[in-house]
Amino acid sequence: MSPPNSAPSDSGTGRPSRRGVLVGVGAAGLLGLLGLRACVPWRTDAVPGDLRTLTRGEARLFMRVIPVFLPVAGTALVPLDRIDVLHNIDRQAARLPREARALLRQALFALDHGAVVLGGRLTRAANLDDADLHAWLVAWSEGGALQRAAFGAVKQLVALGYFGDPGTWAPLQYDGPITGPRAIPRLGNQPLPEV
Repeated sequence: MSPPNSAPSDSGTGRPSRRGVLVGVGAAGLLGLLGLRACVPWRTDAVPGDLRTLTRGEARLFMRVIPVFLPVAGTALVPLDRIDVLHNIDRQAARLPREARALLRQALFALDHGAVVLGGRLTRAANLDDADLHAWLVAWSEGGALQRAAFGAVKQLVALGYFGDPGTWAPLQYDGPITGPRAIPRLGNQPLPEV
């Protein structure tokens, strides 16, 4: 009698059968190919080479989520092709403290690669089509605390990358910070006076 966790063997010799070996090798090969396919980017989106902070994978993910978070087509808002949202996000990420930047990297990695591990998809989130990517983002916005935090960080950076650009202000009838035209000195994050 063979031990309970051993592979099927040839007629009591204790060696695994050829069929068992072939099935095991085939399954391992299939899992390896699926894992490789899921991790290798296949979209042909051209990632700018002059980004200071974002990696190519992070930039590719942002390039995919920007139009999902900012569906400005057909509205009075400035079209996405006229605002360099990705470079604005890169500059915002560069200003983050080192610890916050490390957490952002982890959040982006989890959001992108989580589509394979948690979502049961056979590719990264950056490779999903628009409908699947939207569904994936909605799932993260309604997920656990860490998923919601990662989703919120990405959404906030996208919003800052777009609306923080002065080129987007005219349709909103926003003239910019009031401190400029009225010559009010900026106090940074000073506490408000107590009453």
